[in-house]
Amino acid sequence: MEQAEKTKALQQQIDQLKNQVDQLQASLDDANKKLEEQKEPLQRLSKAETENGRLAKENERLRKEAAAANENFKATLESEQERLIEENEANEPGPGPYDAWVREEIARRQTEAAEEEEVVPEADAAAHPDPTQNQPEEDRFTLRLE
Repeated sequence: MEQAEKTKALQQQIDQLKNQVDQLQASLDDANKKLEEQKEPLQRLSKAETENGRLAKENERLRKEAAAANENFKATLESEQERLIEENEANEPGPGPYDAWVREEIARRQTEAAEEEEVVPEADAAAHPDPTQNQPEEDRFTLRLE
């Protein structure tokens, strides 16, 4: 009887161990399934990291290109500005002719204004002499009200 009880106890232990092995196998299968499910996101993450590195390099290259283009544009702009200034200075009269031109223009405009101006004599004009009579011609100006 003792032998039968021992055999029965051993058989129960074997059954328990088989159940534990089955549970462990099921857990292992479940873990393998979860690991398999995580492989695709891990691969996508790896590809994304690779793409991110490539984009970072491309971004750096484009920044350098933009900086170089900006410097080139500035240099071109400065060169063009200098050229236009030189061209403008070559086309403008110098200080001597310019001053003469200004005086001539002022005189011409004063003459035009005087021709268009109506003179209304005051009744007692002799009593109120014109204060501009003693001024040099270039200091005079005419104000025309319309």
